[in-house]
Amino acid sequence: MQRKSFLKLKRWEISPHVASVINDPFLKRRIIGTGVAYNLTEVFAVETMIDYGLDLGDADLTTLTQQIKEGNSVAPDISRLLAFGDVSFVYSPIYGKAAVLGRKIVMFDVYGKFGMGIGQTKDDGTVSGILKNADNQCPELSTLADGTEEAMFCQTQIQWHPTTSFGGGIRVIFSDSFAVRLEGRSLTYIETVNSTMLEMKNNFIVQGSASFFLPTIKQ
Repeated sequence: MQRKSFLKLKRWEISPHVASVINDPFLKRRIIGTGVAYNLTEVFAVETMIDYGLDLGDADLTTLTQQIKEGNSVAPDISRLLAFGDVSFVYSPIYGKAAVLGRKIVMFDVYGKFGMGIGQTKDDGTVSGILKNADNQCPELSTLADGTEEAMFCQTQIQWHPTTSFGGGIRVIFSDSFAVRLEGRSLTYIETVNSTMLEMKNNFIVQGSASFFLPTIKQ
């Protein structure tokens, strides 16, 4: 039995990361953020994460959304995840070593996590309707057969939601102070649609992180 050469006990882990939501058929979401964790033991940690979803307008739309808008002049219900943060409980029960290219030995651990937090979304829905209020319309106008002007009404609503998240990942350790992480997690919240209906949303996020451990272990 070899001695474990990488220790996390009572150390901080700072993890800047990039991420993407992979299960939204209407939007491509690009996310940046950072996490800060404190390792209570070698297997238990508490981590807080703050993330920001880049809003690139029409550049975020998938091919499917663009086809729907161009073909039907109607956009689907689009919920942009703008920002979110949570506090998670992290459990790392599996630790091991692996040879890379048959030579260099790297360490890894596998972890699961569960957390709660808050998220901000922007609900963009564009529907066809009869022009009634010039302050509540998109620029595109068309004229119906009876001479009535039709407009594309823009509906934008910023909302805050309590969130839950769970998932897990793998941490590949290259030194006593540096590691990389690949993580998947499911972020769930309930959104108000058209001011009357509640709809449960689930975003599955794939995330890559660089992790820096403090303080440095004295050799």
